[in-house]
Amino acid sequence: MIFTSSGVLSRRIQCAICNRDIKSLQGVYQSKMLHGVVCKNCADMFPPDDIEMILNLFFLYGGYFGKEGDKPFSIEHLAISLLLVGEKMKEDNKTISIDEVHQKVMHQALIHGISPTEYNNKLKKFLK
Repeated sequence: MIFTSSGVLSRRIQCAICNRDIKSLQGVYQSKMLHGVVCKNCADMFPPDDIEMILNLFFLYGGYFGKEGDKPFSIEHLAISLLLVGEKMKEDNKTISIDEVHQKVMHQALIHGISPTEYNNKLKKFLK
């Protein structure tokens, strides 16, 4: 990264979560594990542990927060996603790990603009 003394970026850098351009260093979050830089809006929206998890999921599966936000993602979609992930893993003769299924569905929620907290709340209501 190239920074000027004024704190303004001298080349285009995008937020590793929302994919928006970062124009200033004020309030950015730098991941300790990955090279991604997170804009102030996302740094304010998510706690550090969630940021690291989100960055890891986007590193593994691609995309960015809200990429599919114009498409519906409800509890029904959550249940269908869980079933589809499980079926795909069975077809591939893979052992189904609940953690892996959870990660893939969490990733789908994130790209639909659903925060980890909102996802967990929806999941809790669904399981009741």
